[in-house]
Amino acid sequence: MSAGSNTDGDRRSPCAKLGAVGDDGHLGEPAARDSGGPRGDVVRQPVEHPGEQPGEHVGVTERLDSLERRRSLGFYVATTRRFFAIDGLDHGGLLAIEFFTTVIPLVIIGFSWFRGFAANGNVGEMFIRQLDLDGQAAQTVRDTFGTAAQLKSVWTLAGLAGFMVWGIPMSITVSRMFALAWRREQWPIVARLWRGTAWFVVYLVTMFSSQRLGVMGQGAWHGGWPFRLLSLGPSFVFWAVSPVILVRNGGRAPRQLLQAGFVGMVIDAAVLRFGASLFFPALLRGWQGFGPIGVAMTLMTWSGVIGVGWVVSACAGAVLWERSAPAQLVVDTQTDGRDDDEVTFRRAAPGL
Repeated sequence: MSAGSNTDGDRRSPCAKLGAVGDDGHLGEPAARDSGGPRGDVVRQPVEHPGEQPGEHVGVTERLDSLERRRSLGFYVATTRRFFAIDGLDHGGLLAIEFFTTVIPLVIIGFSWFRGFAANGNVGEMFIRQLDLDGQAAQTVRDTFGTAAQLKSVWTLAGLAGFMVWGIPMSITVSRMFALAWRREQWPIVARLWRGTAWFVVYLVTMFSSQRLGVMGQGAWHGGWPFRLLSLGPSFVFWAVSPVILVRNGGRAPRQLLQAGFVGMVIDAAVLRFGASLFFPALLRGWQGFGPIGVAMTLMTWSGVIGVGWVVSACAGAVLWERSAPAQLVVDTQTDGRDDDEVTFRRAAPGL
């Protein structure tokens, strides 16, 4: 029986029968050329396309098989491999520096503006309230920062621009990190810049909204817990729309994006906030003998935790999305992925 005949006993894999897509990943094109083997058997050879090096093209069948292998892994294993495959520690370190030099100053200026640049408003009270500090640790933070009135001169276009300019490399870093985590082709540099800037603005709005909701109702009988739960809402929306802003075709399968929003909310809002109130005081006590420098070193250390948390959130959201979205949609939107997560993970962390 010839290799090209159609019989009721067709034993081709489901991937090979996928629509009219050939094994080489092109619609309406032959998936392979037939050539005679040494015993007259038919040997399937992939079709090379103009401009490609031999063996460079990754067909739809291979990419679907690679996707199924990734889906068969446990969620935590797949997220860890994706994290190391995109050099997550390097990206987390870059984001930590940019968070420390951009976000924290803007948060301090925003707090001073909300307090009306009052002479009796100490900027350190914001960190003391958020982290539930007391005793000597609270006094060290209070002594480190000045009053809100001292920052009034910064509330100008030139003063804010001096801090916002650090948001430019941060925007590019975040956009590149998301593209790698979601296995998408990167935007051109101009698109990365404005999309990363839009993401940064949305993040600032999310952060201020969560903080305002988190401090409401603290004097009531319920202790403000209903508002603390509501403060998780902006974080959920933020992580759900982040792929839409930052990656190509990020709005595909919007129902599955809700899972990315949920896991980002859990990591960013629940784990990081709870971890900050639990570990930040211990870090601060360890650096307490250094005075204001110790406070700065504590903030820098925790900025590193936040940067790594952002990368983990992007990787976890991407893994959840590609597990639940239709397989053909995942293959169509992602890059060829010639270097699989497992291969890159073994190169980045050979001892794990």
